[in-house]
Amino acid sequence: MNYDKIDLVMWTLNGEETLPFCLQSIEEAISSEVVNQKIVVDGNSIDNTKRICQSFGWKVYHAKVTGITYQANQALNMVKTDLFASFEQDILLNPHWLPLIMRHFNDENVAVAQGVRVSTHPTLRKIEEYSLTKMLRYSSLDNTMYRTEIIKKLGGYNHQYPLSADRDLQDRILNRGYKWIVDRQLISDHLKTSVRDSAKKIYNDLVICKYTKDKVKFRIILSIFAFSPIRGLQTAIKTKCPEAILVYPYLRLQRVLAYFKCL
Repeated sequence: MNYDKIDLVMWTLNGEETLPFCLQSIEEAISSEVVNQKIVVDGNSIDNTKRICQSFGWKVYHAKVTGITYQANQALNMVKTDLFASFEQDILLNPHWLPLIMRHFNDENVAVAQGVRVSTHPTLRKIEEYSLTKMLRYSSLDNTMYRTEIIKKLGGYNHQYPLSADRDLQDRILNRGYKWIVDRQLISDHLKTSVRDSAKKIYNDLVICKYTKDKVKFRIILSIFAFSPIRGLQTAIKTKCPEAILVYPYLRLQRVLAYFKCL
């Protein structure tokens, strides 16, 4: 396969606050010499998202259907290179991302390789860093590289799972005998300004995706929330971050509230 060129894809919606920093970090981490196309599928943004993307040389397309999986598949259909990478609009990409991610594709059985991301907000960062040490599985559609042929052959991103399209794709890839590599040493920053804004985003994203239709059982949501004060305490002790005692349950509460909103 020819890895000289890769396509970059992104789906956007009203991202003007983070996009300048996000796109600049991608530009610094990935040389223009290896980029074939930079594709944005925008979900009807009403701010300066389109103009910002265009100013960084990304070609902006109007979403035929809004929603992450729909926009991601629209972008996938335009990919022409053997490998492509996807990014979300609020990441600060690790400057060493490209060479570190590309090394995993020396193995022909690797279908996907990705780094991890942690928040720039100090309290959220400590919670997420600790969670990563406990997390047996990890998947994301952000700062992720794919073998195009395999992803297209598997049908792309599943519209039935708007909240867990990454996990669904990971399951399908693993079930076919391919590898999904998570490089936990390759850390990028996730732009988060406040706990309140993060909680609001969790709630809004779940409501927009119609949480109850994503095959999520309420007893699971409730049990996770019920256990969250204990996990928050554990996190606070392990990370020496007392704020986690309140912040962790507060973030989990958003899933419960979103569930009731979607009933």
